[in-house]
Amino acid sequence: MKKILLSCILCFCSMLLIAAEAPETLTIGEAKSEVKALLKASEEIVGVFYRGLPYEDGDSYKDVEEFPYLAVKSDKYASVADIKKAAEKVMTKKAAKGVFYDVMLSYIPQYKDYGGKLYSCINSYNDQGFKFISWDTDTMELVSQKKGYATVKMRVFNPVVADSEESGESPYSDAFLDIEWENGGWRLASSPICSSCDPSRRPKDLKNLLEENIPEKNRSFQKPPRDVKVVWDIDKAEISFMGPEWITVHCPFKETGKDKNVYTGVLDFAYEEDKWTLLFDSDEVPEKFGNTSSDFFKETVYADVEPGTKLILKDYGPAGDYYREDNDSLPQFFEQIAREEFTGEYETHLDGAWAFILIPKEKNTRIEIFSLNEKGAVGDRVLNSAGKPVILFTGKDETKANSLIRVISPDGSRFQFKPVFNGIDGTVDVPAGVRYVKFESVG
Repeated sequence: MKKILLSCILCFCSMLLIAAEAPETLTIGEAKSEVKALLKASEEIVGVFYRGLPYEDGDSYKDVEEFPYLAVKSDKYASVADIKKAAEKVMTKKAAKGVFYDVMLSYIPQYKDYGGKLYSCINSYNDQGFKFISWDTDTMELVSQKKGYATVKMRVFNPVVADSEESGESPYSDAFLDIEWENGGWRLASSPICSSCDPSRRPKDLKNLLEENIPEKNRSFQKPPRDVKVVWDIDKAEISFMGPEWITVHCPFKETGKDKNVYTGVLDFAYEEDKWTLLFDSDEVPEKFGNTSSDFFKETVYADVEPGTKLILKDYGPAGDYYREDNDSLPQFFEQIAREEFTGEYETHLDGAWAFILIPKEKNTRIEIFSLNEKGAVGDRVLNSAGKPVILFTGKDETKANSLIRVISPDGSRFQFKPVFNGIDGTVDVPAGVRYVKFESVG
């Protein structure tokens, strides 16, 4: 009996494995059925990113910051993770990242989590009247396929071209779409809102393409020469997005003579005169797409700090700009924009006339803040942050400090300073080891 039961279990598991395995080939009928269902399902996630989710009424703080966030009203989407989960039911993880996340959830994210709720950036993307191509699945042809991957071609209608009286172009054209088998089912492997690249144009070898466009001296990643600014690790490059006449490549790089941090750079190529051309000088420092040297930096803003920097001090200007006019309390908004600079946990100390964030460059840096009395004597320790960024209001409007900030590095070295602010121009003197950055949109 036990043998029969074990055999049944093994048989059932084998059936599950067979069901989850990518098919060797697709018929045109199967391709039409799968693609039609995926395009229909993708309409919701396209709407989430390009038309936005409804949000709660509230003060938009437009007089303070052009990218205000308000809480989303949705029974289905309660977090960024929920949005990603929905996207990855329709698209591969790589495609969802290249089409949506890298654009819509990056430096000024359309959505972000805060205080256990999902927030939407109401001024950046929502409801801007975008129009997208319509796919005619009845005209679909199978262009190429291999196990678990297929490219199809079909006619599309472009409403933007149709509305343009000056273009003289036909709104109808052929477009390509990729599908890939992932997590036991077919997913879109290219954008549902624009054509993918013609398979006949796609680079057959990405490394060769990069070698053709990036000089050898800029590819000497392990031993960079002294006469270059940037070196690229082309062995780890990957295509993140393919459009009809362009591709985007993410490639690790590092600057020479500055630090040993490795970042991810974006390399865009355009298809011109029957070949792919790099739209960027490979010896110029690109926008840093990610910083692998610290848990606190998710994007680019402070990746290029000078060697010896222990602390970043970002100045947001007068604290009064962050209070509601009708309520003498700090809105969540200041914490939201401050958290653009880092991820993870943070500390707060909101007592003063000037708004700042302090970001330790190294994880184990300790920040201590002490009060000062009217005579400038050091009083109680009001904050002890163990390697976390700090959101704070401190200082006075004119020439008196009201706090002492002590920074203790992982190696035990320390320095301290009493921030004194000029209430007219908002300047502050900082010691060596502190990178001072002024937030120019406020104050």
